[in-house]
Amino acid sequence: MIDLEFILTSTLQDLRAGLDDRMPVATLINGHRIAMPSGPDRWLRKHHPHEPGTCAAFVALCKSFEIRVVWDVGALYGYFAILAARLLPHANVYAFEMNPESFASLERTIEVNGLVNIEAINKGASNRSAVVMADIDRFRLSEDEGSQRVEVIALDDFPAKPDLIKIDVEGYQAKVIPGMMRTLQQHKPLVIAEFDRPSTLGRFGVTNAEVFQPLLDMGYSAFWNGTARNMNGQFTQVDRFSTDHECNSLMVFAHPGRPSMKGETGDSG
Repeated sequence: MIDLEFILTSTLQDLRAGLDDRMPVATLINGHRIAMPSGPDRWLRKHHPHEPGTCAAFVALCKSFEIRVVWDVGALYGYFAILAARLLPHANVYAFEMNPESFASLERTIEVNGLVNIEAINKGASNRSAVVMADIDRFRLSEDEGSQRVEVIALDDFPAKPDLIKIDVEGYQAKVIPGMMRTLQQHKPLVIAEFDRPSTLGRFGVTNAEVFQPLLDMGYSAFWNGTARNMNGQFTQVDRFSTDHECNSLMVFAHPGRPSMKGETGDSG
């Protein structure tokens, strides 16, 4: 199997070393045109590239594995959906965003970038497929607690099956993962997942370890970046979760049965 720990970390180092227009990765990221309200826009310009660890994970996985379908779950304004679409011009990217205001910005982002391989989907990912009365507070969804009609979907019900999934849903992974267990078991997609602090997951009464343990039980390998928002981070393979992982951080999951671009799998020796 390819040395994914090395590839992830070296890609982040390349990104850190190449933040100018001469470097392909930097050019790809700096080419983004993101439609968003003025406040977040000012923040993004100050903190560019956004979440370097996540950017590096996308680049590393896209150059190491054949990827035809991407799910961006919690797409917000489309930053990572655009990155995926540019890295994978022949792939289909499905960007899920439940907040109507953010969704409008997402659609505008896709339009101004002139990309035809992204589909924006105004649904929240959950453990069921239904229309619910919910409350939306910026990035957070609370089902059955509000007066706004919101369509939610168990991702197992989505017809286009993924090769790569990015999940950033402010604790809602507590419902997203149970709603896509069949997809994980049958298709073994790569997963880039944001872990959250206890205060964010507390409303669900679970920990990051409890939410993502099923992936380890399926045989996934996990690679942790504890400072994904920092250019100086690195990825480390972990065999089991600990209290160290109960924080805002990044975990990349790859199943050894998924062949790399070289045709290697965990079963090939």
